[in-house]
Amino acid sequence: MDVPDCVTHYYLADRRPFLNLSDVDGDAVFDVMHDLNALRREGLHKRTFGRTYIQWRRLTEARLRAGFIAAGGQPERTAPHYFCLGESSWFAGLADNMLSLSLPVGALPLEQSSFTLVDSFSAMGLGPQFGFPAATEPHHKVVYPLSQLRDVVRRHGLPAATSNDYGGFERRLVDTYVEVQVWTDEPVRQFLSDDVSISP
Repeated sequence: MDVPDCVTHYYLADRRPFLNLSDVDGDAVFDVMHDLNALRREGLHKRTFGRTYIQWRRLTEARLRAGFIAAGGQPERTAPHYFCLGESSWFAGLADNMLSLSLPVGALPLEQSSFTLVDSFSAMGLGPQFGFPAATEPHHKVVYPLSQLRDVVRRHGLPAATSNDYGGFERRLVDTYVEVQVWTDEPVRQFLSDDVSISP
């Protein structure tokens, strides 16, 4: 099976790439979530940021990081930068006029890069305690070092193509793409300034 040779990061058109709610200090994160929920109410994106979202996110990222370390990873960040393996029309459709940028898989440092075969919120298994589903397949629950990408895809395959149906998606297993996590700023440092201009 062919493995995509790039990873893609999707981001809102009016913001810079690689913004992560886990990087927002203190109660300011709730102001950001309020703004994002206002955009959802206006029909500009489909994601939901409920009252327990940030708790669930931070617990997920802590488990993801611990799993990566146990697999031999050397993360530099507390929370990763997120990508889809290859491209994902499903993720691109989560918001109007979504922008994206891609990097070659070979540009990612192996010691600071991991992946899960489904979205990490599903993979890390915390969904049920927040009233949401979790992955059920054993290989969906693993944090893999990027060095194992080809072997794991050869063994388990890539997510099957699905329709871009977003109705109630947050209450389903999100298995429409392979998620890649980069635990260092180095490959994306040029994109981390609020002044950066990114072309679609």
